[in-house]
Amino acid sequence: MLRSLAALLAALGLAAPARAADPFAEMVRSSPWLSPAEAAHSFSLPEGFAIQLVAAEPDIGKPISISFDASGQLWIAETRSYPLVPDPAHPPNDAIRILSDFQSDGRPRHNHLFADGLSVPDAVAPYRQGALVFTMPNIVSLQDTDGDGRADLRETVLGPFAVNDTHNMANNFRRGFDGWIYGGQGVGNQSALTGRDGRPFRMSGGAFRFRPDGHSIEKFSDGQANVFGLCFDPLGNLFTSDCHSMPIYQNIYGGFYPVFGKPHDGLGYAPQMLEHNHGSTAISGLISCEEPLWPTEFQGNFLLGNVVTSRINRDRIAELGSTKVAIEMPDLLQSRDPWFRPVDLQFGPDGALYIADFYNRIIAHVEVPLDHPGRDRQSGRLWRIVKLGPDGQPLLRSRTPFPSLSLTQQIQQLGDPSLAHRLAVLNNLADRADPALPDTLRLARQNDPANLPLQAASLWLLERLGILTPPELAAAAHHPDRLLRSHALRILTERPLWQTLETSLVLEALRDPDGFVARAAADALARHPSPAFLTPLLALHHRAPAADTHLVYQVRKALRDQLLLPESFPLLASLSLSPADVAAIADVALALPSPPAAAFLAQRLASLSPPASPPPDWLRHIARYLDPAQLDPLASSLAAPSSSDPAAQLAQFEAARQGLDQRGLPLSPAFLAWATHVAHRLLAPATPP
Repeated sequence: MLRSLAALLAALGLAAPARAADPFAEMVRSSPWLSPAEAAHSFSLPEGFAIQLVAAEPDIGKPISISFDASGQLWIAETRSYPLVPDPAHPPNDAIRILSDFQSDGRPRHNHLFADGLSVPDAVAPYRQGALVFTMPNIVSLQDTDGDGRADLRETVLGPFAVNDTHNMANNFRRGFDGWIYGGQGVGNQSALTGRDGRPFRMSGGAFRFRPDGHSIEKFSDGQANVFGLCFDPLGNLFTSDCHSMPIYQNIYGGFYPVFGKPHDGLGYAPQMLEHNHGSTAISGLISCEEPLWPTEFQGNFLLGNVVTSRINRDRIAELGSTKVAIEMPDLLQSRDPWFRPVDLQFGPDGALYIADFYNRIIAHVEVPLDHPGRDRQSGRLWRIVKLGPDGQPLLRSRTPFPSLSLTQQIQQLGDPSLAHRLAVLNNLADRADPALPDTLRLARQNDPANLPLQAASLWLLERLGILTPPELAAAAHHPDRLLRSHALRILTERPLWQTLETSLVLEALRDPDGFVARAAADALARHPSPAFLTPLLALHHRAPAADTHLVYQVRKALRDQLLLPESFPLLASLSLSPADVAAIADVALALPSPPAAAFLAQRLASLSPPASPPPDWLRHIARYLDPAQLDPLASSLAAPSSSDPAAQLAQFEAARQGLDQRGLPLSPAFLAWATHVAHRLLAPATPP
């Protein structure tokens, strides 16, 4: 007996011809392994670009994370053991490798092993005479103290992190202007550890940051399924790439992002910057194109490694105030070889885009057994994309070796065209703290006032050396260009204590016409809460354009953070609040699990017209947190005769009941009377016309 339409069509000879399997949709690729030379012919690029092979097996292992230092050396974290959890009987031997002195064809003249005996090193960040590396289960410092090019000192900086899911471990360390090192982690691991300052650190999915010496570690944002890729833009904004949610997020400190339906913190999910997913559930490696050697249409674009479709995706950016909206563009690179796995992207100081290719038949994690014999554990490639000049030759910047430069010349590289190189130089100089640095730095700033990248980076360097003066900070905060104003506000945000000058500069910046500057000011107030900041934040809330979703969210969060202070709600009672003020406070009160927040909502409810038309989420919050002695009068007022829709009243009662259940309280007689009133209204016959 035929049991399906497909069987019936087959029996009649009408079945559609079988389609060839899509090699890019297969969990285990059926296409053959290609040599590096063969794979090079599989790539498609826009006109005017070319791809070069930098290195491949056996000269390198399988690259999973890459990073450049101030000298232009490329550090590679290699792993052949991923994704297996270490077996004590067979310890892994993953490694950190350094490539340097790249030739015009992309090949390095120098390739040496810096450290081995590691376990799935998911991150490498150059630091001092070595690097900070995540190797299961710790962040370790690997240092070359004797200058022979090999790590001879290995110290645990932070840990242990959770590593039960090797697909969700700490990864992709990037050091920011502020000296913190930023990383990501997936929701599959629940890490719990303590910084050397004694503060506990707990997180699963999201972005975090830590001090290189392990003194402090803290969550930067919450949510996201599996962050695997981070980058900064010139203004200092942090962006992350994620698997299983949206490919790119502009991260707001303390923001709560969607992850597998997990409830948010009451404030609502932090905003997205795009609606498309590039046809993939696995995005890794994220970089903002700030490379002046590349065409104008690429400037400010985001490039993403898509390890499922074997492409490098591209999004151009439109700005709506401080909100960056990503618009899908044609891919930068496509490969006909489905083994191509671009897990990390980094612009080099030479202007080329370097690609870590975790070349493999299998990239899937839980969908394919971790010990599947088809997993390739030997092949790994490093490529770079170069822009071609009119003569067809690669456009590349040449450099004098950084250590051979004078201090003045090194400082001048704070204004380098490459954002990645500026950051590397900034962190190198800050770590060295040369005694001659302050005077030489100020002279460089004085001699080159029009070099805004140098001015911004040197501002941070002065701050990190502890010698930034109030006039220097104020001049940056009032600079005509938003680049310096934004960085001045970020410096103020990171300062633990404010004096009168700092406070006045931040409050003034709340009125800045540039959305990024105003948002940075709101972030600064969120991290330095005071009841005195409620009024200026409310003013910014009312004038923030609705389309600037990131500014709106940041201001709402800043308001919430001020209201966490116990003295804030009593202060509100003494203020003359407009209806718009009250509505803004009620909006964020749902993110405050406290009796004062519930009392504010209850008072606001009494002013509604009609009185019995509150949003259900208000009633849930009130029932859960209001002083129990005040609940019965509230229920009685809601049970009073009303012309509101009985179905709406039922939804309101059900929300209040849920709030009582969450705090373990039974329905009181007043709530039962309310329920009876709602039932009678629902069951009453319709009034005849």
